[in-house]
Amino acid sequence: MMTTAYNMLGRNLSDNYLKTNPAAFTLVVDSISDEVLQKTKLLPEIEYIESRNKLIGRVETGKNEFVPIWLYVVDDLSNIKINTYRLLSGTIPTSEKEILIERTGNRLADIAEGRHYPVTIPGFGTTDVKISGIVHDPGQAPSWMEGLLYGYVSRDFVKSMNITGIKPELKFTIRTSKYNISTIEKQMAKTVSFLESNRIKINRTEILTPGTHIHQSQMDSLMFLLQMFGMLALILSCFLIINMIMAIMAKETRQIGVMKAIGASTEKITSILHQHCVYIWVYCNTNCVTIRLYGRKRLCSICGFDVKFRIIQPTDFVRCMGSANWYWYNIACFGRVYTRLSRQPNQRSRSIERLWSFRFSYNEIGT
Repeated sequence: MMTTAYNMLGRNLSDNYLKTNPAAFTLVVDSISDEVLQKTKLLPEIEYIESRNKLIGRVETGKNEFVPIWLYVVDDLSNIKINTYRLLSGTIPTSEKEILIERTGNRLADIAEGRHYPVTIPGFGTTDVKISGIVHDPGQAPSWMEGLLYGYVSRDFVKSMNITGIKPELKFTIRTSKYNISTIEKQMAKTVSFLESNRIKINRTEILTPGTHIHQSQMDSLMFLLQMFGMLALILSCFLIINMIMAIMAKETRQIGVMKAIGASTEKITSILHQHCVYIWVYCNTNCVTIRLYGRKRLCSICGFDVKFRIIQPTDFVRCMGSANWYWYNIACFGRVYTRLSRQPNQRSRSIERLWSFRFSYNEIGT
């Protein structure tokens, strides 16, 4: 279960994050006209450009209960090209009084789809908004971890509250070598040069690690722990199985000695023990399939929710059952028991074999 969870979590974190089409670089400018923005979109290596401004406020979830909220101002809530999200329930906002909430906010505050909440933007007043839908944004940290909610609003929301002084935050994606840091840096330099030639002042530039989720380091730590627990479980289970089988075989030592005394060969007795070991191995693996599947799914679901992504490949469970780690685990367990049983019982039976041979010889002489 541990090795399967290791494979599934490591692969799906990257897959889910890359499906959001993360921005290659970000530029924060003082202001930019629609004309210059359209010219920037025509640059050869630029794929998409979107503005994603952020407003910081608070939402009243109960009487005298407030929770911080980051409101992202999106150009088109229904057609996002960069740092995309997925609508889980509800509808896309159709008015300035509706917002979308990231799904992990349910664990931080008592919020629900369809309800109205007062939202306050410092310096610009308070307005009532309705949560029209719940979205899943793999690129954000969990709300319960950061202690704040994530909301998504349209530009009409900004206009309705007369919010001014926001510096546009432009996010870019490039056409080729999306996750190559040197290519991104070169393209960002060209874009900055182009904007400055059009008298656009650049306040800040940002390049995150290309193609890497913000929680990748946390996931690496979790993967290390899973791997260590898996190795520990493998070693302990091998010794446990060996000791259990050896205890069972210890009761059969006298019978093995009798069988060898009356003519049974070592190969024949060993084959009987091998068959017994195979039966136990097949029985355990067959009856534990349901437990393994449920355990893997439950563990991956818990870890996946905590790090803000979901398992999107249902066939991963089937693929991981045939993974190399699963086979190595079974081979190690079965092989260890197999080799020990091939040697130890026959060694223990030698003294009894000699004893029974002496008794048979004595009885023949006496008769």
